[in-house]
Amino acid sequence: MTPDFLVIAPAGDASAGAVAAALTRRHGAGRVAQLPTGQLARCRWTHRVAPDGAARTRLRRPDGAALDCAHVRCVLDRMLAPPTLPRFARSHPKDRDYAAAEFHALLASWLAGFGPRLINPAGPWTLVGGRRPRRAWMLDAASRGLPVPRDARATAGRLLPADAGPPSRAGRTNAALPGLPDALPACRGDEAARGAPAGRVLIAGDFVGGSLAGAFGEACRHLAGGAGYRLAGFAFSRIGGRLVLSDVDTVPALADEAEVEAVARLLADVAAGAGGGP
Repeated sequence: MTPDFLVIAPAGDASAGAVAAALTRRHGAGRVAQLPTGQLARCRWTHRVAPDGAARTRLRRPDGAALDCAHVRCVLDRMLAPPTLPRFARSHPKDRDYAAAEFHALLASWLAGFGPRLINPAGPWTLVGGRRPRRAWMLDAASRGLPVPRDARATAGRLLPADAGPPSRAGRTNAALPGLPDALPACRGDEAARGAPAGRVLIAGDFVGGSLAGAFGEACRHLAGGAGYRLAGFAFSRIGGRLVLSDVDTVPALADEAEVEAVARLLADVAAGAGGGP
């Protein structure tokens, strides 16, 4: 029996396990399957791409269970990286790299084949858990009025504004960047991640939660949707005495039962056809 819900995640991912358990309580054990990413390299694959580009994939898991992906109604993808290929462990490095590249391409095509059934949808930054660049998030966040750190980087100091601070290994800082208020604190991108945590916002479809949902929830929801994400966590930090967006995680850890239930509802909505788009 092919499940309605598929949760793909590394072994030990507590948030993935909690969502799978919530779905099981709601819909029954036979309708929910968890697929640890480490098993992907040990599955037997049948993957066909039609002339129109549509992909059809069938898997046979190590335990013999069959999975026809065409009948899966919703997928939660929490894969952080493609799994290793144990059978190539002793191969020549070139052969090992080639096999890894081919397997990566297979995984990318497989995930893309789920289309809007996949959370988060496969795309330029999301295939196989790839992260959208932090700088892209910050630029979009600034355009939506969210407070972000000022950050400038260049391959040569002469390319930076005259008021840029002293150079560092990550680039000069304290530049007055076009489109960003001068009052925002200046810091390097790596320093922003080390700022004092000040709260977060979690977006899961229509759900807006977290300690800063009241202040930044709607802006974060529009930011996530504009980038094509239905599930994302937004971390805020205090840098230079100011509260700013410091990081975005599209495979967020879920902090409590309310967040777990929100993600389970999102998956149920997608499976019912109510959550087809970001």
